[in-house]
Amino acid sequence: MQSVTGYAKEDPTISYINGKLVIFDSILDIFKGKPFEHQIEIDANQIFPNESLKHEIIANFTSLEFTMPDLNYNLLGFNISASNIEVNASSKQVSDDSNEKRIDFPVMLAKNVNVSNEITNKNFNDVDLSSIYAIYDPKTDKFTFHIPFDIAARYLLKGS
Repeated sequence: MQSVTGYAKEDPTISYINGKLVIFDSILDIFKGKPFEHQIEIDANQIFPNESLKHEIIANFTSLEFTMPDLNYNLLGFNISASNIEVNASSKQVSDDSNEKRIDFPVMLAKNVNVSNEITNKNFNDVDLSSIYAIYDPKTDKFTFHIPFDIAARYLLKGS
């Protein structure tokens, strides 16, 4: 009887697709273009510096530019704090039978970011978190952010 590990590939970045050899630059390239994402919940008061700005984007389905002074959350066991975050956000209704709103962030640039846990403590400048989106639930006054794996891994795994 053979060991199960005997069937594992030594290099997961090499694969055969439709009989053709495909080599990925990294294991993360395997997931590019696919909807793999992390979700985190953040209070609305962390996103909008004031209630009138929150009301403007949520009620009027408009696009706005603003600055988030600070943002603190936990992702995959990492404590993340960011400051001076330049944002361009636009909103739309999720569905006709829901009060939830989708907020797209085509531009989200953080000037200072700290990523830490028990093992590491990294600081970054000019972090690009563009292309993430969030669903706002008015019942809880919280946003569920959807962060693609490749964006999260860029800072959590690689450190650059």
